[in-house]
Amino acid sequence: MFTSRVKASNVAAIINVNKTGTEVYYLASQLSVLQKAFNIFIDNYFSSINLFSFFCEKDISAYGIVQTNTLKYPVFLKKEKEKKNEWDFLTSVVVDDVLDR
Repeated sequence: MFTSRVKASNVAAIINVNKTGTEVYYLASQLSVLQKAFNIFIDNYFSSINLFSFFCEKDISAYGIVQTNTLKYPVFLKKEKEKKNEWDFLTSVVVDDVLDR
């Protein structure tokens, strides 16, 4: 599937999911025709809390690292990342029924 920033995509938009995430979901939905169990591992460029939340609604297992500058990233986790190599610090939290770290 070819995508571009210049040309409009023919993939239907999903509310609260950005264009890149929408295209990831479109590709993942193509796998369902195989009628086999699968897990999707997503590069951090494509990952977002909203995308993973949407995958949960659709019962699709997806894994990936979310960047700290993504929408809905908890502010207190950004501060926890500054405490590198200290004991007893928080590394993940659930946001919108999605585990975030």
